[in-house]
Amino acid sequence: MRRIYFLTAALAGFLPLASHAAPQESVLYSFTGVGRVGVSPFAGVVADANGALYGTTVSGYGTTKWGTVFQLVPPAIPGGSWSEETLHIFRNGEDGGSPEAALAIDAAGNLYGTTYEGGGSHTPACLAISSAGCGTVFKLTPPRAGQNSWTYTVLHRFTGGSDGGGLNGPLIVDGSGNVYGTTLFGGLPGLCEGLDLGCGTIFRLVPSGDCPTGYRLETVYRFKSQIDGSGSLGPLYIDADGAIYGTDYSGGDQSCPNGCGTVYKLTPPAKGTLWQKTDIHDFSGGIWASHPESGVVADANGTLYGTTYDGGGSVNCFGGCGTVYQLVPPPAGQTLWAFDVLYAFQGNPAGDGAQAYGNVVIGTGGTLYGTTNEGGGGGCGTYGCGTVFALTPPSIVGAPWRETILHTFIQFTTDGLSPQGQLLISASGALYGATRGGGDLACPQDHGGGGCGTVFQVIP
Repeated sequence: MRRIYFLTAALAGFLPLASHAAPQESVLYSFTGVGRVGVSPFAGVVADANGALYGTTVSGYGTTKWGTVFQLVPPAIPGGSWSEETLHIFRNGEDGGSPEAALAIDAAGNLYGTTYEGGGSHTPACLAISSAGCGTVFKLTPPRAGQNSWTYTVLHRFTGGSDGGGLNGPLIVDGSGNVYGTTLFGGLPGLCEGLDLGCGTIFRLVPSGDCPTGYRLETVYRFKSQIDGSGSLGPLYIDADGAIYGTDYSGGDQSCPNGCGTVYKLTPPAKGTLWQKTDIHDFSGGIWASHPESGVVADANGTLYGTTYDGGGSVNCFGGCGTVYQLVPPPAGQTLWAFDVLYAFQGNPAGDGAQAYGNVVIGTGGTLYGTTNEGGGGGCGTYGCGTVFALTPPSIVGAPWRETILHTFIQFTTDGLSPQGQLLISASGALYGATRGGGDLACPQDHGGGGCGTVFQVIP
């Protein structure tokens, strides 16, 4: 079995949890936008074996306006302050700009990430998106003994053509060092999301000593049309047999404008053949969910879990407040996956979450943990500032799953607001994530509640 390193991998080296009676949230770090510190971490965080956290900010002020890669080092003494170090500042030229996705980390501590723009390509497709290029995949290598600086390398600069362009989904790295990801446009010519830029690709970067960057780009799949799928945003999942699972925000069932989205499977090719794509579920909108912003995760039985931004039937959000769903694999000899909505968010005034961007993570006993960008009733206008939630499976088969709000983010506080990324779960069960706003209220970034973003911890 190949070993796959996911950005949801359990943490090592964290301090043990203290006993408590109720969920506890604490802000580990608030971004200030001062000096080398960026602002607005759109995605979640990953961790190394020593418990340091790593992530990206999508923007900043002055030299950091195109975003950063940061490291947060835990305190040596419990209760102390976490320290931030900016590992890389993007220039939006050859090195990329606007990193919107979470990082991936391998066993050696190397970091891998994507930028939505930059890279220097000035093709017509790229210029339709950004004057600085169609995005990059990059690698940050830890400093060697006696050194202090991380080494930044661009592994591929996208052109917007057959290789694709516009990256805001996380990467995954397998045990052989192959790096997998998705692009929002490019690939094959075609109209998607109202732009004639192509519907996107799934790619793999393979280590190769013959290439200047050390990696060779292989396109695993090019989405063919609006119906075939487009807008693959979330992290991919690779099973033990090498099959790739992912989601499309659009495409599939045309009950929604541009399609309601799909969950797909790509089967590895036999020698001399192509990867085979199968749509294992087409979302249909309404109470049955639509528009997955996240990917899927799997439990030990191969059941897939994910979230959708829309659907679920609630009238408190336009198009519904989103859902958490599962897909159970078919019995031997059959092909139909069993789809079920485990929970439909109701939004405000119900007080639960709404509009989930990030995927769920699986904890002890099969409990699912995740975030919603809105909901919770903590201000931020009509929809709320977001939540951290738990979804507990029933003890009786067929009974409803139970949702618990672990934390509600509050407007105009140092708490943080609007989490958009996936959570990270530690071996001890603590949850770590980021918010794009809130925190240091002196930071001038406006996210409807002040502050430039935080990294937080929730102890369920």
